[in-house]
Amino acid sequence: MSPIRKRLNGAKQDFGCGEALLAQEFENRVQSFDHVAVNEDVTSCDIAHVPLDDESLDAAIFSLSLMGTNYLEYLKEAHRCLKLDGHLWIAETTSRYQNFPSFEEELSKIGFDLIGKQEKGNFTFLRLIKSDRQTSPMQIPS
Repeated sequence: MSPIRKRLNGAKQDFGCGEALLAQEFENRVQSFDHVAVNEDVTSCDIAHVPLDDESLDAAIFSLSLMGTNYLEYLKEAHRCLKLDGHLWIAETTSRYQNFPSFEEELSKIGFDLIGKQEKGNFTFLRLIKSDRQTSPMQIPS
């Protein structure tokens, strides 16, 4: 948690928050969205279509939440919501993506630049920023 705490101030969003542990850690300074609201602080919605304005977030966080078959739509939604140079943090099990280089290419096509990658135990942590480079529309696999 400390790397996030040190680097990020401003609007933060937890996509697929589960029990909203990040909101508790940041004393409710994180907006929490999930398909099911486990408490009153979580907004129930499809995280591919969150009720936020374009470029309204400083940081988007996916912690073990890219499990849907439409996970690329979740990431495109994060891109829509993030300000230019906004941070995207992803924590997933390393085994979740058998071909991580391909996943990183998909993130680049969406418009994110990888600025850090760390493998620790069975988990991979990615730090990315929203780029200002032009990207072409990407076909989402069905």
